[in-house]
Amino acid sequence: MPPVDEPRLDYLGFQSVAPSPRLAPYVQCYWIIRRAVPLRQRRVEYLYPDGGMGIIFNLGGKLFFDGQQQKASSFLDGTSTQAIRFGMQGQVHAIGIRFLPGGAYPFMPIPVHELNNSINSLQDIRLHDSSRIYDQLCQAVTVPQQVMAIENWLLSILSNTSDLNKFIRSTVQTVQASKGQISVTSIAEAVNIGKRQLERIFKKEVGLAPKNFTRILRVKGARTLLKNIKSCADVGHLSGFYDQPHFIREFKRVNGFTPMTYQVQGHLSPLEKKSSDP
Repeated sequence: MPPVDEPRLDYLGFQSVAPSPRLAPYVQCYWIIRRAVPLRQRRVEYLYPDGGMGIIFNLGGKLFFDGQQQKASSFLDGTSTQAIRFGMQGQVHAIGIRFLPGGAYPFMPIPVHELNNSINSLQDIRLHDSSRIYDQLCQAVTVPQQVMAIENWLLSILSNTSDLNKFIRSTVQTVQASKGQISVTSIAEAVNIGKRQLERIFKKEVGLAPKNFTRILRVKGARTLLKNIKSCADVGHLSGFYDQPHFIREFKRVNGFTPMTYQVQGHLSPLEKKSSDP
């Protein structure tokens, strides 16, 4: 599950678990949502891009992505360049792995950029032992048991693949430290590599062009600022956009709605309405 405001997810019984030190270079967190009471009507949360990918195991009711029901029980949410409307209905129970930007690369059997902006069944992409790990999660009784099963599965894949490229890790950290307010040329200079080579490696291992990654991080920073600063012009300036029209255009490009709409309605677009479920 890409980043959302965690306090908003209390109604889903949301939990986040940190990975072990061995997997911390790859995994941002494991997350669990589970409701004791079924959702009678579909609830929608916006999942915002952060440059990472995710794996979701659905152990409960219906899940929807941009209005389309995902019928596979285990699937991969590829790197997104736009926000996704994540819908839930019925007996909600799902477990997920959120990879850091570039962190999924060593685990994937196909090029990660081919998975961008798409939802794919783990069986369709032939991810190692995906059926077995799903069965183990269904049988596990507690969250620690589920997390242990996931970690053992990831480590079994990692033992047969190349390790994470430390160059990519440091490059991603450089961009994150700037909150996306850095040019591709400056990134290349900071990590002492040619611009074209940077773009080639970044696309291969993160799945995005560096320019797209910086845009995602600038917009992410703007969403945070909009919670405390009323002036959209000020937020745009602080987030590194040229002017307000540029800020509004890029914000809408990533999120699907304007900064003003985000301030008024939070994660909801004008087309979404809250249900009567608690």
